[in-house]
Amino acid sequence: IPKSSLCSALYAFTARSAEELSVSAGDKLRVLREEGEYVLARRLLGEPAMGYVPAAYVANLSQGTSAHRPWYFSKISRNEAEQLLLSPPNQHGSFLVRDSESSKGEYSLS
Repeated sequence: IPKSSLCSALYAFTARSAEELSVSAGDKLRVLREEGEYVLARRLLGEPAMGYVPAAYVANLSQGTSAHRPWYFSKISRNEAEQLLLSPPNQHGSFLVRDSESSKGEYSLS
């Protein structure tokens, strides 16, 4: 994730120390720097706060369209995802991320 990137939290994360930042899925963040498997981020909306969040929990909003994320299918049902994953040439362990059908603004892993 490039320094000073506008990002979105992919998942909820609960801080376990004073240095970490609790976020909810969908929170907009500004990444200030990367440190190993964490990023130092500032929350842009709501209560202003800054802290560390796992890098795997955030996505750069300026990455553009889903063409950069071949594993992301926005509007696909759970059944369609399962059918797609079970069809050739997909192998055991194949996955995709899709918009949740039951929780708006959330994602599901199939």
